[in-house]
Amino acid sequence: MAYERGDCDLTHKVYLYSSVIFLGLVLAIALIVNMNTGKSDQYVVKVNGQGVPLDEFKVYMKIVKKEKERLAGVAKSEEIKEFWAGPVDGSDPVVFARQEALDSVINLKVMDQKAKELGIKITADDESLVEEKFKAQGFLDEIKKMGIDDKQIKVIVRNTALQLKLYNHITRDVNLLQKELDDFFNRTPDLFKRYSVRHILFSTRDESDKDLPKDKQEQILQLAEQVYQKAKAGEDFSKLAKEYSQDPGSKDIGGKFEFYKGEAVQEFEDTAVSLKIGDISRPVKTRFGYHIIKLDSIIEPNEQELARMKIAYKDIKTEEKRNKTFEDSINKWRQESKLEKNEELLNSININEI
Repeated sequence: MAYERGDCDLTHKVYLYSSVIFLGLVLAIALIVNMNTGKSDQYVVKVNGQGVPLDEFKVYMKIVKKEKERLAGVAKSEEIKEFWAGPVDGSDPVVFARQEALDSVINLKVMDQKAKELGIKITADDESLVEEKFKAQGFLDEIKKMGIDDKQIKVIVRNTALQLKLYNHITRDVNLLQKELDDFFNRTPDLFKRYSVRHILFSTRDESDKDLPKDKQEQILQLAEQVYQKAKAGEDFSKLAKEYSQDPGSKDIGGKFEFYKGEAVQEFEDTAVSLKIGDISRPVKTRFGYHIIKLDSIIEPNEQELARMKIAYKDIKTEEKRNKTFEDSINKWRQESKLEKNEELLNSININEI
């Protein structure tokens, strides 16, 4: 595969980017805000006097824990214990997850308080819109799998609608100036070129999506080198891809893959765009394995396509600017808030018992 950073066209990228922002902001809020799971006079943190009880904070920690395990690809009990025993990339994963959960709960409490301070209220229509988005994206099913009942889901929907309304209120006057857009296009002259390549993937991942042992990877690299020599000698690249490639998305079409800059895995993209038309690369390593890449063509958009793409990117860059404005606002509110952390209680949380 070569699609880690997205494999959609530019029109879809607008909606994909907006969806990511929506998910990042909304899902985190939806799963956590005001989700008290029990009464406690022990507060992990107080935000402007509003406390977060230990039981509630453990909900945050559980979500962070599950997400980290998912990203690490660990599922079995022994794998999970080994993962949290650390270190990961030189850091203690427990400390990292604890801090991430703490930052999340503080930011979310600050946003909730700011919405109330500004008098932001929601309507039944606001809640219905959020609920429909959740249903369309399958979020409600995921939430229910976490053991959250219908009563709690109503709280989720209500608070998500409130936080989205705060976002819209803060960013309502944020627009992208034409000069900002022109500067962006001038800095990225190759942005709208589409690269058409063929590639052969020699996977270095096992069935559970983990790296194969080094000796196995060495054998795979040797095979990739042999196939590269065949391609360089003039054998039909499309036939070689159908015979050897382990990329299910392109194998049957002779390894054909098209992308814009920013859509492919970095190492794959860097190699592909450095080639001349007709050139074939030596095996290049990505997280998926070794790729042999042949550049077939570089496709320039026509005037109509270019106009459409520029409109799409204007939407993307405007959304980026709005999110930056909202992020800066949250940081400012947080700096102005009174935070009281119970370090002893925080450090006593055993992540394996959550």
